[in-house]
Amino acid sequence: MSTESTDQYFQNLSEKSQENLREAITRIVEVKKRNGKIMIVTGSGPNIHEGVTTLIAELMGKDIIDSVTTSSAVIAHEMGGSLDKVKRISAADVGFNPDSHFLPKGGVFELSLMSDEAMTELGNEMVLDNEIIQKAKKAEGDIIIKAAGNMAYPMGLYCENLSNEILTISQTYGLPFETVAGWGADRKTMLGMGALKGKPVLVTVPQLIGGGNVGLSIADSIPVSRRSALIAEMIDEADIIIESAVALTQEIHDGPFECYTGHGIWAYWNGLKTCSLKGKTLIRLDMDENL
Repeated sequence: MSTESTDQYFQNLSEKSQENLREAITRIVEVKKRNGKIMIVTGSGPNIHEGVTTLIAELMGKDIIDSVTTSSAVIAHEMGGSLDKVKRISAADVGFNPDSHFLPKGGVFELSLMSDEAMTELGNEMVLDNEIIQKAKKAEGDIIIKAAGNMAYPMGLYCENLSNEILTISQTYGLPFETVAGWGADRKTMLGMGALKGKPVLVTVPQLIGGGNVGLSIADSIPVSRRSALIAEMIDEADIIIESAVALTQEIHDGPFECYTGHGIWAYWNGLKTCSLKGKTLIRLDMDENL
């Protein structure tokens, strides 16, 4: 495997960042040598949408990463396949008024580009508007790669509706939405690998809204207090916590069950299970050094 790209990236870092990275690597190696655990705390943003989730999933499969928190938007994208090839056209080409209030900025419409076999399989699970699909295929437009299961038809609508089915199962068995979704997810996703390896993948409370109905279904699957308690358990088990692509991780730095920086003192006082960041290594990756 060539390390040219990573070597070049390392050389472009400031001396202080290089020093911090070396220290981070040393601590990660030390923890894994004694079978310790590493937790990833991540969110939404270009660096997580554009396929980085598949890298995290691979590291979960190699038992380097043991737990993940993320955003509901990322869960929606993983349900759709992480990345999609879509055709972006004018909504007028498929019979919609570009000024209609339900359309995104610019009056555009997107078509999921997929094989005929995949489209046929999808048609067995939902009613497809073949007229819209054929019009969109013939229309002039830009073909782009973007986060999957989002605004493109029919995959965006498919994920939107599938989330209702997952929510029903989640509420019936008292499980997080992410757990149930993982049962049917590809192992190249964090959801799928988490289910395969029995490793928790959960959305943090501040990131519950995103991904349309997927986010709402995630939020409705289990109570907020239960979600916070599950994340506190993940923190408690972790020796190293790596933050990236997230502006605020309230459960980590001001959590209701976290004692070192949060409000956990009163939860502990009242006999609830708590956690503490004391003695743990926190590694933050961010383009803004002020964060």
